[in-house]
Amino acid sequence: MTERVFVFVDYENIRVSLEEVFDYIIDKPEELAEALKEAAENEGKWLAGKVYGDWSVPHPAVDQRGGTTAQRFERHAFESVMVTRKASGQDRTDMRLTLEAQKILIERADVEVFMIVAGDGDYSPLARAIKEAGRRVIICGVTGTISREMISIAEPFIPIERLLKLKDAPGVIVRREPISYNWVPFITALSKAEGILPFVGFKLFKNDWLTPSMGPVDSFEDRSKLMNEAVTLGIAEVCKVEDPEYPHPTSAIRLNREHPFVKEAFNKIS
Repeated sequence: MTERVFVFVDYENIRVSLEEVFDYIIDKPEELAEALKEAAENEGKWLAGKVYGDWSVPHPAVDQRGGTTAQRFERHAFESVMVTRKASGQDRTDMRLTLEAQKILIERADVEVFMIVAGDGDYSPLARAIKEAGRRVIICGVTGTISREMISIAEPFIPIERLLKLKDAPGVIVRREPISYNWVPFITALSKAEGILPFVGFKLFKNDWLTPSMGPVDSFEDRSKLMNEAVTLGIAEVCKVEDPEYPHPTSAIRLNREHPFVKEAFNKIS
């Protein structure tokens, strides 16, 4: 049985982050809506989605002849939720989104996967509560602004810029933190695992194949950070595979052999 996914989008968080990191302005909200829906389908079965924002604030880049941002999301099966700003202008989406997600967590057993589309560390308590309740948490955010704590909780972390194919666009500059992991032993281990296993389970590799030579791996969070950093950088990719031992598809990880780090690692090995 395929896991059912409910998607929660903090639109302002994503809109601002994309502009800040990639100089990318969302002028076609329907493309973001469709990309998120496709990402949810890749992780399980789309169940529902909510997008939160102050829709009274106009976004000049969006041509209103095609409908408002909220209307365009609604055409792609999202429920748009109006969250007015404080008198000071401060956004307060995080409070509304967190409360509604917690309500669904308590009342709806049919929601097996929560996809939080935001990078703000304020969502970390919500993500932890979801995991403690035995549900899976997918974090979808913008590389460079995503909270490291959110990445450590994610199963998995999905970079939005990859969904929107921004890395293929000319003139895109990514500002990110320096890499703090040794990728040669990671790449070597994943390549070895792929050579002896029918597929490499995400959790299996995280729990059994990581070594201190790659970076900090002492705790669950350390291992999760390393795994999700590999996915964030594009060194490895998360995919779904059928596992006869389980009733629904399993998350697997595979090496991106076209990535420059991977090619460099193989050159060092040889």
